[in-house]
Amino acid sequence: MKFANRKALVIAMLTFFAGHELAAQQLVLISEPAANQINHSPLNPKNVQSLNKMAVTNVLYGDASIGVLGGQWNTALRGLQLFQIIPDEQRAQNALTNDFKWDLIELNYQLVRRNFTFTAGRKKMKMGVGYVGSPSDIIIDPPSPLDPGDRLFNIKGSDMLQATYNGAKDQIDLFYLPNTEQNTRLYFKTHSFAGRYYRNLEPFELAAIARWGTDGTFQAALNGTVAIGEKLELHTDNMYQVQNTALYPGDAGLASKQQPVFRLLLGGQWSPVEKFNIVFEGIHFSDGYSNAEWDQFNQLLDVLPRMGFVPVDGAPVHAGEALGRLYEAKDFIRKRNYLFLRLFKTGIIKKVDVEWVNYIGLDDGGFFSRFSLYYQLRERIGFYGHAQKITGRNSGFGFFDYSQNLIVGVKVRWWNKDK
Repeated sequence: MKFANRKALVIAMLTFFAGHELAAQQLVLISEPAANQINHSPLNPKNVQSLNKMAVTNVLYGDASIGVLGGQWNTALRGLQLFQIIPDEQRAQNALTNDFKWDLIELNYQLVRRNFTFTAGRKKMKMGVGYVGSPSDIIIDPPSPLDPGDRLFNIKGSDMLQATYNGAKDQIDLFYLPNTEQNTRLYFKTHSFAGRYYRNLEPFELAAIARWGTDGTFQAALNGTVAIGEKLELHTDNMYQVQNTALYPGDAGLASKQQPVFRLLLGGQWSPVEKFNIVFEGIHFSDGYSNAEWDQFNQLLDVLPRMGFVPVDGAPVHAGEALGRLYEAKDFIRKRNYLFLRLFKTGIIKKVDVEWVNYIGLDDGGFFSRFSLYYQLRERIGFYGHAQKITGRNSGFGFFDYSQNLIVGVKVRWWNKDK
């Protein structure tokens, strides 16, 4: 959406809401400077990806709900300003950029009639039960494993028609997801249909989810949680996918595999004492690279820039295009087995919380680690700092954009009494 069109949309929304009493709303302002150590991986020699070494990210996020026509309009909008200092290592100089955009996070109309709820428009919803990632989130884009809390409101809702039945201990959801840009960014590329069944069987909560594309694509998922006393919760989150869309290195270049995909997560949360929480999760990707495939992948990257063409599923593809596909897929270049651990202590000193997050590659020992401090100055104003580091250059983490980050931020939030 062009800036002018988004500006017109914002003005129209503000004009519409100004004439009605808002049921709930909030406004969030975030300013986040960051210093980054660029990772010169084989996918980023001489910083060809134009990654920044310093940046300031400013976010203005607002959402509101309003009762109208017997139902409720819900909207969420984000304005993002990004100032960057990008080193041009080939010319030994820095480039300065300043970009701004509006993102429509949610805009939907919801109508409730007895036990039934009908929704039309863009909507965010989380179905998975994992913390670092939820394979069963197949209706909406999953969060980044490096930012599962989505602190900058990067995740947009999916465009849908939804019908929901709410029972005493169960829920049934039916979805139609049209062929829009937002709905087809990952696995599904056409119109699709989905369904979900949720059941509360205390102390268990279980859900089954499936999504079908009109081109034959298919995903199915199961998740569940169980509470054991007041201090321990265990969960599982799993997904089956009928087609494998990844590319794998081999003696004949790059090729896809004609086999289904499984992604499995087992984990839990434990609070051994008051104000202290531990999250632990193990994750398996059947579509990840084996150690042998990883070695072949790195060997291919060494020669790819000097090759004219590379076989991709048997067809010759220009080396630059093949490299471009790997650029686009860099966040999904992964091995198979990972462990996630998060420690969080509330009130380590007055108004200060501390968090330590670790994401560990069990196949190669690479890991991502982040230490964070949160200081709540007042009810509506808080500060935070993140120190992040990635280790394991010959691991999947070695292909992330930055090897180290230092981030500080301030978050100001206003909301009405009903929010």
